[in-house]
Amino acid sequence: MKRPSASPLDFVAYAIAAISLVAAVAVLGGFVTPPSTPPSMRYTFGSVLLLLGVYRIVITQTRRTQRAMAERFEAERAERERQHPSETL
Repeated sequence: MKRPSASPLDFVAYAIAAISLVAAVAVLGGFVTPPSTPPSMRYTFGSVLLLLGVYRIVITQTRRTQRAMAERFEAERAERERQHPSETL
């Protein structure tokens, strides 16, 4: 199966996901939070950023796959219409 093509917005979405994942590691590791920050707050913020990064990756992949399927469907429909113009709806 052909890989779906990436749009410029896909690169932005992947960049946001990467930034979120790096920020999650930094927050969970305590590198960007003051020492007085309670661990539960660090874990909460870090987990939210981690889940946001994973969500962005999954959503971007899903949209790329859906876009590729729609393009393939449209190409098949156009080919059927070209071969049998009287049978189209």
